[in-house]
Amino acid sequence: MAVPPAPTPATGPETGSAPETGPLIVDANSVGGNIVGLDIGGAHIKAADRAGRTHCQSFALWKHPRQLEEALQSVVARFAPLERHAGSTRYAVTMTGELADCFLDRGEGVTRIVEAACQVLGSDVQFYAVDGRFVSADEAIADDSLVAASNWHAMATLAARLEPNEGLLIDIGSTTSDLIPLRQGRVATPSRTDHERLGRGELVYVGIGRTPVCAVVDTLPYLGEHSPVMNEVFATTDDCAVVLGMCEPEESDTDTCDGRPRTVAAASNRLARMIGLDHRSVSREDAAIMAAFVVGRIRARLLVAAEVLSSPGATWILSGHGSSLLSVPGDRRCLEIAAMLGPDLSRVGPAFAVAHLAASLAEDRAAEAERH
Repeated sequence: MAVPPAPTPATGPETGSAPETGPLIVDANSVGGNIVGLDIGGAHIKAADRAGRTHCQSFALWKHPRQLEEALQSVVARFAPLERHAGSTRYAVTMTGELADCFLDRGEGVTRIVEAACQVLGSDVQFYAVDGRFVSADEAIADDSLVAASNWHAMATLAARLEPNEGLLIDIGSTTSDLIPLRQGRVATPSRTDHERLGRGELVYVGIGRTPVCAVVDTLPYLGEHSPVMNEVFATTDDCAVVLGMCEPEESDTDTCDGRPRTVAAASNRLARMIGLDHRSVSREDAAIMAAFVVGRIRARLLVAAEVLSSPGATWILSGHGSSLLSVPGDRRCLEIAAMLGPDLSRVGPAFAVAHLAASLAEDRAAEAERH
């Protein structure tokens, strides 16, 4: 039995072409000091500076909220001050980790993240708000709705600068997919919260890493039939991606459902467990068929969601390390952040976005001051 090939998105002829908007990656020494952006989530801390340096660190905030400062220290240590501006690094933060269930509510989560960020990064750290502003720590704590789950808006604001007409940002990560309408260089949705975005179809809770298989399908193909799945988190979409070769296996990584490595063999066994079996009766070829079925369902769901939110002439802007989960119709104009900026920056898009937006704001203020 042949192993199904890893699904690859079909892209239109204009994929990767972008309007002239000026460089997004710059010599950070030219903007009065470097700015590092951080995206503090429930499972990862992602960071990038405007010079294009990146880091993504796994950190289960929902398990270890008291270790947030230590994790932040580890991340920012990767960004040594640039040569001509040693000591002048500034920080901009966006977040989604406040939703982690280790916190009683989002207000408590925002306060914990803001206080940890200030302790590690300094009191002048800026926090991105869902109205497009940067606010202080005191403002963020006083009104947590300003900064809670704000990373999608930062990424969409950056994407809107790439498409001056009508567009749709499609940012697919390990846990969720953001689909944000863009129009005339601006974010074109009244949504501000995850609840509102869920209702409008702009937040699809599926990704390439952490989504349980049982949240995607009710059955899996096996030996020519469809077997009901067990409603247990025995396997995730990451296992599907590993089995299909959509991402690199990593034997040293045991952050999996059963604590065993992220290898093809172990991932195949986790998929077999979804139908009450194991590696003794489910071959790797069988597991690949199951994985392809799951990925196919996700791709169909995301395609429908994207078509609903955009007109036929809208440009799709793809971001995130899960962008291979989307099938782009051949006649759809498409820009890929990974092709424009590289896969590493695409993976940490919101972190890069807040670094870029904060730097742009500083440049605008400096220019205004010079004029007066």
